[in-house]
Amino acid sequence: MDKNSISGSFANVLRHLFIFISRLTKEFPSFVLATLLSFSCVIMLLINSQQLTIIVLCFVVTFVSLMIYFKTDKFAEISLTFILGIFAIFSITWDSQKAIIFGVFYIIFMWFVFIINSIKSGSRHNLILTQASSSYHNEEQNETLSRLKKISMLSDIGILSPCERAESIRYFAFRKMEIDTIAPLLKLVETVSIISSLPILKVSDFVYSLYVITDSETFETLELYIDQIVILPCSLAEFINIFEKTKIFLLQERVEFPYYLETISKLIKEGFSSDNIYDHFDSKYLKARNNQS
Repeated sequence: MDKNSISGSFANVLRHLFIFISRLTKEFPSFVLATLLSFSCVIMLLINSQQLTIIVLCFVVTFVSLMIYFKTDKFAEISLTFILGIFAIFSITWDSQKAIIFGVFYIIFMWFVFIINSIKSGSRHNLILTQASSSYHNEEQNETLSRLKKISMLSDIGILSPCERAESIRYFAFRKMEIDTIAPLLKLVETVSIISSLPILKVSDFVYSLYVITDSETFETLELYIDQIVILPCSLAEFINIFEKTKIFLLQERVEFPYYLETISKLIKEGFSSDNIYDHFDSKYLKARNNQS
C-alpha cells in the first residue's frame, strides 16, 4: 500500500466521498432522504441498546476495513480482515474497562502509524528534491533545494501529495527547466492529474512535451492548448496515450499542432484506435518523405 501521505490520502477519500454524495443527492434525493432516516433510526436504537460497546467496536472494525479497501481495492483480503475482526469482538466478554483499554491502545497505535509515515514521507520528499537540486550545477545547492521545497508546497487544489509534487519537480529539473518555470507547470500537472487520473510522471511527461512542442511563451497559452485537447471526442487519459505514441511527428515538425488535433479528432470519430492513429501518421508522412526523395 502506498503510504506517502496519510493526510493526503484521507483528504482524497473525503473529496471523492463529497463528490459522490453531491451527485447522489441531485439524482436520487428520495434515496438519500430514506438513507438518512434509516441511519437516524439505527442511531436511536444504538443509544438505547444494552450492547453499545460491542456495536461501537463493530463500527470501528467496519470503518477501518472500508478505509483499507478504498486504498487497496482487494475485496477478498479485506473481507477476511473484517470477519476476523468481528469474530474477535464477539469472542470477548466486553465491559467498559476493556473498551476503554482497547480505545486507548488503538489511538496510540494510530498515532505511531501517523508519526512513522510522516517521517517516511518527509524523508522521501527531501530525498527527491535533493536529487532535483543536484541537476542545477551552476547554482548553490542549498539555495536551490530551498526554492524547490517552496514550490513543492504550493498548491491551489491540494490533491497531489508533497511527494507526488516533488516527483514532478524532479522530472522537470532533470530536463534542465528553469526553476521559475517549474511552478506554473506544476499547477498544470496537478490539474491534468485530476482530470486524467494518470500517474504523476506520465502527466509530467505530457505537460513537458506539450510545452516543448507548442513553444508556449506563457502558462496561459499552455492552458488554452489543454482546453482544446479537453473538448476532443475522447477522455484526456485516452488522448495522452495517443499523444505518447504520435508526438514524434510533432517533435520532428512533420505536422503542425492545430492540424494534429484536428486529425486526431477526425480519426477518433471514425473509430481509429491509438495504434491505428500512429499507423495513419506514419504512413502519411513516410509517403511524403519518399516523394521528396
